Amino acid sequence: TGQDEVVKELADLLKTLKRELAPAMSQKALAQAIKKQQEALDKLKETRAVRENLEGKPKSALNEEEKKALAETNDKQKEATEELQKATKELKEQAEDLKKTDAAAAENVKQALEKLEQAQAEKKSADAQSDITENKTRAAEQKEQDVLAALKEADKQLNQNTDKAAELAERIADLKAAKEKQETALNETKNLDAKNDKALADAVKDQGQVSEALNELKKEDQPLASAEQKSNQAQEQIANNQQQEAVKNQEKVLEAINEAIARAEKEQDAMQNQQEQVAELNQQLDQINQMREQQQELKSETQEKPAQQAQSLASPQKDLAQQADKAAEEMQGEAQKAMEQAQQAMQEAAQQL
Repeated sequence: TGQDEVVKELADLLKTLKRELAPAMSQKALAQAIKKQQEALDKLKETRAVRENLEGKPKSALNEEEKKALAETNDKQKEATEELQKATKELKEQAEDLKKTDAAAAENVKQALEKLEQAQAEKKSADAQSDITENKTRAAEQKEQDVLAALKEADKQLNQNTDKAAELAERIADLKAAKEKQETALNETKNLDAKNDKALADAVKDQGQVSEALNELKKEDQPLASAEQKSNQAQEQIANNQQQEAVKNQEKVLEAINEAIARAEKEQDAMQNQQEQVAELNQQLDQINQMREQQQELKSETQEKPAQQAQSLASPQKDLAQQADKAAEEMQGEAQKAMEQAQQAMQEAAQQL
């Protein structure tokens, strides 16, 4: 039917957006799994603390309150297990999708999955449920802690992009500090009194500090290796009273540092733009999920109502089509095309009612 086609179109659109959002979607999936596992662990600890003599107690000896506490604790761990399985499935799908567009990101997701597999996270999560059922709460708590630790390690692996943003900001700050040092040293050299031994020694020392800074900075920006060499030359030239030659090298060093700052800030802008795009795509994803739920509800209502009464659903179906039309205007590329197809299918579904 037309409504079946709409559901299919929206499902395809969700897949398209998830591909564009990866690996951000991977982090989102893991964050939810971590949240659920932490909640399960907290519940288990609470159960053990409130009921001190519960551990190992035979099932036949449990009172109703104890049975209820164990059941609630087990339900929490069941939710955590299901969320972990969902996250693992999503990570595998994203790793496969990313192979086609971003090999490095695909490898990063794969490494995150390996951390979960090496820790046997899914098995321990399921085993923790069994332990709770058998009233082995101490063993269950250890397994839950292991699962939580593995999830956090996997999340840390995926968060490398966030770490890169912080590292980039720190590098820009270091570059600007090096620029300031070079400006100071250049000014010193231009105004240097070669007969003033202390001023000469200070100028040599200050240029040496620029060289030290460049020695570290070149590790992340190879073109600065040449600037370091020029800085070393300038230091020697200052010491040998070759003031004019030193100034020329210092000016070249300053130019190289400015170019490095420009490169780093351009990279930072690109990273910021990417983060903004991810936020926008996440918003679109939530919107599409909501539309999909509404469409599923309309489909269910249509199936439940007699054919002559189903026409009453044409209006809400048209409203949903208008929502899709508006959403498509805010999208780009594949996502926009897919939303337009979904909107067309919604219109056709409304006409069929």
